Amino acid sequence: MRILCCLLLGGCAIENVGFTAAADEIYFPSGIAAHPGGRYVYIVSSNADLRYNSATLATIDLDATSDLLGDNTHAFLPDQTQRMQSYGGAPTWDTAHKRLFVPTREQNQVYVFDVNDTGDTVSCRGEGRATVTRFTTCDSDHVFQLSGKAFNADFTDADVAEVWTGLVAPPEAALPGEYLYLTHLSAGVVSAYDITANSISNPKGFRPVTLLGNDVLNPVTNGTASIALVGASSATPMIYAGSNHLLSVRAGTSVSSLLYFFQPKLALGNGGLQGALDLTAYVGNTSRITDVKHLVTNGRGDRLYAVLRDPNALVVFDTSVTSTGAPLNNFVTMIALNNLPSTAVYVKKTDYNRALLYVSCFADGNVLIYDAETMVQVGRLLNRQQGPYALGVSYRPNGSARVMVSLFNDDGIMMYDSALATDSANSFLARIGRVRASKVTK
Repeated sequence: MRILCCLLLGGCAIENVGFTAAADEIYFPSGIAAHPGGRYVYIVSSNADLRYNSATLATIDLDATSDLLGDNTHAFLPDQTQRMQSYGGAPTWDTAHKRLFVPTREQNQVYVFDVNDTGDTVSCRGEGRATVTRFTTCDSDHVFQLSGKAFNADFTDADVAEVWTGLVAPPEAALPGEYLYLTHLSAGVVSAYDITANSISNPKGFRPVTLLGNDVLNPVTNGTASIALVGASSATPMIYAGSNHLLSVRAGTSVSSLLYFFQPKLALGNGGLQGALDLTAYVGNTSRITDVKHLVTNGRGDRLYAVLRDPNALVVFDTSVTSTGAPLNNFVTMIALNNLPSTAVYVKKTDYNRALLYVSCFADGNVLIYDAETMVQVGRLLNRQQGPYALGVSYRPNGSARVMVSLFNDDGIMMYDSALATDSANSFLARIGRVRASKVTK
């Protein structure tokens, strides 16, 4: 009956009961995280068209990607593949790199995966505990259902639905614990959770905390999709969150193109700086709302790179901190990008001897490479319509960097040597994942 109903309605996605995704496959990859040891990466397969009965988090041994022209399925660690609800987003590390937090939009949940010190073991299940749903390998201590009911009465379930991505703010004097900040596509809010593990008051390491007395920050009037932590190692770290014009707008409010910033210690009512930048002043786009798709910072914390749609552009700000602790937020430059830019990754100085910024452009199938200091374009990857989306970087112990590009429309990860950024023909190292037989997107 469920299948017949969906066929009659048209365009209704169904989840195939019993149709299990392979443990050595990538399917609509939407997120990449690299272990600090430099050998293993973790890939979120979003299951975007609900072909399978779950999404997955796969573990891949980069040192085993020896087949230059093949699919390198032998590099997967299939016994470490974990299953979760569909529409998974970007994974976020805790500060110790022992836990990965992955938001999923299908049921508005956050999955917590435990990773061992060497990076080759991933778990989300305790001894003897039951799983949460039919389609996950995780137990109830590793899956958290987000709900507006956990927050202030002024906010509803819809306000914290469509959880998209997050960041972990480092502990600081005003915040003795560790906190995960999440964006939500359906409303202009940022929610926060105490993820301090194994404390008496927070044994599971995941509970909502009070933000400005309302449990959520309400920085923008439309959805939030992007978030970044600037100056993580400084005395005054700052969180930036960008607006997303593609989805809902809160009732009784107007839309805007804002880049909101605040200090992590605003949580728990401990004061701190906050403010907003109106992006229309920099992109000259007053007819529609600018969509801030992705935010990334450099290692020093004095540059913020904002990937925008409408217009398609890369905007750079100087986020150096003044003597008062406030960021300058000075406009540096704007660069026009190809169609539908999506994400960016900063690659610190390695054997290429300069910092790089990689930017994926989904619709045109390109990844553009810039000198992160001068913003001069130094390279281009792909040039095929495969939907490059999520980006990641893995640093080897010798200091070299391997950059990974997810092909959302072709079920793979392309890996490149950043030392050969200006030589795109020879920078390719390997493809990971089987090519999809039929490139049908939803």
